[in-house]
Amino acid sequence: MLASGVRRVVIGARDPNPHVTGGGASFLAERGLEVLVGVLEPACRDLNLFFNKHVTTGRPYVILKAASTLDGRLATATGDSRWVTGEKARAHVHYLRSGVDAILVGRGTAEQDDPRLNARLPGRRAGLGKNPLRVVLDTRLSLPLGLKLFDPDAGGPTIVVCGPRPPAARAKTLEKAGVEVLPLPLEKSRPSLARLLDVLGSRNVQSLMIEGGAEVNAAALLGERIVDRVLLFLAPKVVGGQGTPLVGGPGVKRMADALPLEILKLRRFGPDLLLEARPLYNSASPMSENGRG
Repeated sequence: MLASGVRRVVIGARDPNPHVTGGGASFLAERGLEVLVGVLEPACRDLNLFFNKHVTTGRPYVILKAASTLDGRLATATGDSRWVTGEKARAHVHYLRSGVDAILVGRGTAEQDDPRLNARLPGRRAGLGKNPLRVVLDTRLSLPLGLKLFDPDAGGPTIVVCGPRPPAARAKTLEKAGVEVLPLPLEKSRPSLARLLDVLGSRNVQSLMIEGGAEVNAAALLGERIVDRVLLFLAPKVVGGQGTPLVGGPGVKRMADALPLEILKLRRFGPDLLLEARPLYNSASPMSENGRG
């Protein structure tokens, strides 16, 4: 660079990698170049959210994606959820899937919806392009083997995350079918999400999108607090009744203990809205067994 005649260098954000020596900006400045650091820094950091989180913590960046009616329902009282949102919103979900390393669902979502969890982009057949790693929480390995999640031709590889002592015969059957069985410690009767992030991060999984149901959303957001970004599709519909809530679990007892979110963006996909937000965990009280901070 010095020999090329460049006299001015603009740096958006410094490399957060702790294993990088750094000092490049100082090196250039000491040799007479004009060096500007931190130009549009927040926007530049947003371009590398996944890498920045992984390289500094060893864990993947976690996105919680959900689609809800205006009255906060993921599904009707009968469990029907097809479809909460319209075609444009659902098409964008496949674009989002193609950009992450892994997708996580719970046992209930896997059994009720039987999703493929692949990235079906326009102009490409299912299975082509980048399909994320599929991760499903199944504490006792009770899911039926006929699900699309276990079909190697329907998407990426699959990991079933279970409790620390899974049924040996069942685990062997899954492994013979090409499915990895990953035993983990339990956190309130379900595999620990924090420990799962450690394992995925050690395998260079830099981004994880949660597409679970109410209970997984509660565990990720309010229980273990692992979510970095919330992507909520809001459909202009009201179903009423005792439908599936957006977030389950015991919840909080007082509005003052609610988890605040910072709204970052609001976009429209056909009739539906996409709200992008960041959880503000430092502003909320941690939940206890009775739902109080």
